[in-house]
Amino acid sequence: MNETNHPSSLATCTLIQDLLNVKEGGIYEAVVQLKQQLEAREREVIALTNECVQMKAIIDAVTDLDNEPQYHCEGMGCGLEDRGITDRYDAMEYGWEQAMERIYGEVIPCTEELSFPATDAALAAVEERGVEKFADVWDADTAKIMEGPFFYGHIEQREAFSKCVRAYLVELREGRV
Repeated sequence: MNETNHPSSLATCTLIQDLLNVKEGGIYEAVVQLKQQLEAREREVIALTNECVQMKAIIDAVTDLDNEPQYHCEGMGCGLEDRGITDRYDAMEYGWEQAMERIYGEVIPCTEELSFPATDAALAAVEERGVEKFADVWDADTAKIMEGPFFYGHIEQREAFSKCVRAYLVELREGRV
């Protein structure tokens, strides 16, 4: 099987290149670039899917009633006297702290180790698009105001705000916020 008959995308690109007799630039470059973008999106989707599977497993474990700690009437009040707790509100606070320690230690293990970078990246991209749309609308509104006869004193503030929004957008793209 030669390269042009191979079912891979790269072979398809090569076939298109041969058919169009385009060796550099033009359509071939565009097809290769689109292929690379498609592969990048595919990797993102796979990473997000894997994280969704992990999140579902965690949610299933947390919501499974079999993981619920059992009530032990013999244990109620244990340790209160040892700690000198006589006030009922202090006792409730101590009980709450002990329950949360057990929940996060046994029922929801390793919460500090959870990491979902693909989801974080996808959410950051959504946030970035929202900020960019806002900045574009703000700049368009500023341009409309400047077309009018009475824009004295308002433009400097609007432009300063626009610069702040654009600076935030740069920080967002660089992952600093």
